[in-house]
Amino acid sequence: WVYLTSLGHGFEPIHRSLLKQLSKNGWRLAFNPGDQQLRAGVSKLKRILAATSLLIVNKEEAGTLLLGSVHDMKKALSSLRALGPEMVIITDASKGSYGFDGHTFISAKPLPSRVLEMTGAGDSFSTGVIAGIIARKKLGESLLWGAANAASVIEKIGPQAGLLTKKK
Repeated sequence: WVYLTSLGHGFEPIHRSLLKQLSKNGWRLAFNPGDQQLRAGVSKLKRILAATSLLIVNKEEAGTLLLGSVHDMKKALSSLRALGPEMVIITDASKGSYGFDGHTFISAKPLPSRVLEMTGAGDSFSTGVIAGIIARKKLGESLLWGAANAASVIEKIGPQAGLLTKKK
């Protein structure tokens, strides 16, 4: 698995190089686009989205990709999946996360936590989900792995201190 996240201006050559490596090595891609990638629009992301196994965005980012506000989560998940990703997850802060694998819509509430700092919450959620998928868990359980990892991270200072191991 490769986890591709926020890249700055001029990201296109990196995307092209990554696409070659994904194809050559049979790697799977989890994509969490950043501001520059989102602002470039779907037309500039078409090839990378088509190669994406798992797209993870928050509700606002989903709206940016879909050119409008997200009011219907199922419709947004379906529309994002139609852009090419095999699975799509939309996070919505304290409301939790929503996923679609092409067959099943699923949602998960965030786990209770004592918020100390939010740094790293999104990436820790994403890596928890990816770890669940790698461990062959269904999407719903993988969302919970992500929620657990994020809840643990926001209870500590910094983006790494609360990261969970597989055992935890």
